[in-house]
Amino acid sequence: VGCVARGHRACLQRLKMYPLYQDASKVLELMEQRKGTANRLSLNSSIRNKKACLAIAAETSRYAAVLQECMEAAGIDKAQHEYKPWLIKVLVYELLLGNKKITGGGAGPRLVKGSKEKLADALVKILERQGVASAVGLLPESERDSLSLPKYARVNTFKTSVAKVLATLTAAGWQELEYAAFIEAIDLDAQRNADNGRTSATLQEKKEKQRTFARDKDLDDVLLFPPGAHLEHDDPLIASCLLRLQDKASCLPAHVLTACEHPMELTLDACAAPGNKTTHLAALLSSLHAGAAGKGKRTAHDGG
Repeated sequence: VGCVARGHRACLQRLKMYPLYQDASKVLELMEQRKGTANRLSLNSSIRNKKACLAIAAETSRYAAVLQECMEAAGIDKAQHEYKPWLIKVLVYELLLGNKKITGGGAGPRLVKGSKEKLADALVKILERQGVASAVGLLPESERDSLSLPKYARVNTFKTSVAKVLATLTAAGWQELEYAAFIEAIDLDAQRNADNGRTSATLQEKKEKQRTFARDKDLDDVLLFPPGAHLEHDDPLIASCLLRLQDKASCLPAHVLTACEHPMELTLDACAAPGNKTTHLAALLSSLHAGAAGKGKRTAHDGG
């Protein structure tokens, strides 16, 4: 009975995995239509595994040109039009550069798995022709550089304080580094990755084990984490909105608007969605005008 039960669970797992590829292909289709970013689209309530969907969609988009060339060499590029847009490309990414296997059944997976040797041979030939050791070397320099950029998160001072978040991270096993030491560490790691010809997936796995962070040198409510740090939308600090994943560039406007000698009492945000900069500005204004009734008013609007 136990063996049957285990077999049944394994079967269910195989069936559950295929919707992940469908979700990722839908995100990529909407990205192509300029309906949003991978981050934003992966948060849709219809997406079942948001973290995994974001990862596959982002990496498939990053390597789209390489995957297309492999598909053409393997003779399956025309067949992709018989399926949902991007689905076959997502499956080829998973087979060649992702988990190196496709979990789940269906015509799409059978097509790609049946072409595994041709796809792998095509990738090897592309690497040899370009004189690089891994798929990372096929990316434009700007894309390769982005793999070593830190991940930013903003402390939501509406709900907590920077000190409390730092204490929570430390208690959870994260180590705080000085800003300069943190930047030096991720730069060194990126260089080692380039020298050793590791794939982006290997670099990701390595960085997930590095539970370090630093405070930004310019913005006192912004924290930096390693590029592959396991700090996603299902993390307790993120899920409780104590931390918001937000790029530093997106955090600058609120600080600029509140850095003047006489803080403004009324602000209008005419393009407010999805709301990161709006809520950040609201938090800073609330702090500046604390105890002053009627001051620090915000009006947020989005035409969509």
